[in-house]
Amino acid sequence: MVQIVDARNPLFYRSTDLDAYAKEGETPRRTLLIVNKSDFLDDRQRTAWGDHFKKENIDFVFFSAKEAQDEIDEEAKKLRQEQRNAESHDQYDEAKPAGAPQVVEAEAVVAKKETSPYPVLSRVELLDFVTKIATDVLDEVGVRVKDKGLIKFGMMGFPNVGKSSVINALLGASTYSHKTQRVAVGATPGKTKHFQTMILSDKIMLCDCPGLVFPSFVNSKAEMYCCGVLPLSQLRDHVSPCQLLCHRIPKRVFERTYGIKIPISKTAKETDPVGIYALLESYARNRGYTTTGKGGPDTSRAARDILRHYVNGRLLYCHPPPDVTDPTIFDIHELAKAQFPDLVEPETTEDEVNEEARASTEPNVDEELDFDTTVEDKRAVSKRLKKHGRKGRKGRDKNPYEDSDFPGGAAGVHINSGGKKKNRRP
Repeated sequence: MVQIVDARNPLFYRSTDLDAYAKEGETPRRTLLIVNKSDFLDDRQRTAWGDHFKKENIDFVFFSAKEAQDEIDEEAKKLRQEQRNAESHDQYDEAKPAGAPQVVEAEAVVAKKETSPYPVLSRVELLDFVTKIATDVLDEVGVRVKDKGLIKFGMMGFPNVGKSSVINALLGASTYSHKTQRVAVGATPGKTKHFQTMILSDKIMLCDCPGLVFPSFVNSKAEMYCCGVLPLSQLRDHVSPCQLLCHRIPKRVFERTYGIKIPISKTAKETDPVGIYALLESYARNRGYTTTGKGGPDTSRAARDILRHYVNGRLLYCHPPPDVTDPTIFDIHELAKAQFPDLVEPETTEDEVNEEARASTEPNVDEELDFDTTVEDKRAVSKRLKKHGRKGRKGRDKNPYEDSDFPGGAAGVHINSGGKKKNRRP
């Protein structure tokens, strides 16, 4: 039984009950944890998670289906291009001498410097690891007739963790080649609709199943949206998931990623969590997202975009293991500085600190001036209303020259409000 989890938050996706169920019965099943999307973790973070899994006696491997799939697609693309070039140059092959040497261009392979004791396995390394497990199981159990000598590997996990992507990487399937059977993948959770099996080798059968949402009393619905378990098309309340994002992603990362400027209050610091509505409105105005009617910023559409970028890893946040010894490894502000080297926090001088302290203790003179100005403006408006009367049909005064302080009017003379005049004879 293989559980596939997301490397950004492995404990959210891992089900301990499933491991306990696998060990029950007369023939307990072997369990394996594939930490997919491990390219999101750096060496120190991968070491911290590897030490945690090793401490818990969990059989695990780090893998990145995206990197493996990119390599497969690149190889298939080159092979198809070579076949096309060979077909187009077949007519010139006969003119070449038989003993002409063939020049083969050597490609420089640059190995990644791995400083972690737990490297990210490649496709070939993962195939060797899975084959070794199948061989060990066959040696222990033996070949059963009903299984036809195949060891079944059940791929299980939450939606959108990459179960089908891992299977395609193991099969070597590519969109540029139609020779290998391929399972459907997609960014929307719930792409796999039914149980399906794939033959990997003469010993291994891979079983792909739809995503399973295991019951939990700890995870909220907002967390499930942030982790990509629930589709964002069904999102109704975007405030709660975006609040989680605002506490996990620094303000400078939002600004540098989207090229926007998020306003903050004068008393707030750059390291404080960004305001949710300030973020959504700034993003919506920058992208031109407006609502029908009044034409205000469409914060709901902006929230879906930002949440989609968080699920895809454009806005990166990795959860630390519970027993991490160095919390700076997962510190969001330190990681932001590493992601943007030219990002420098503004230094606050001593004069600015004294000015803020003085402003917090002294009364606000500007507000008093604004209050006096507002009162004077209201007095001027009332004088104009007394002189010229109200505009409009319903609010118009019948006698605009009447003074409310004197019942007789400005000159003490009553002015008729009009009416029908009697006919007079000359």
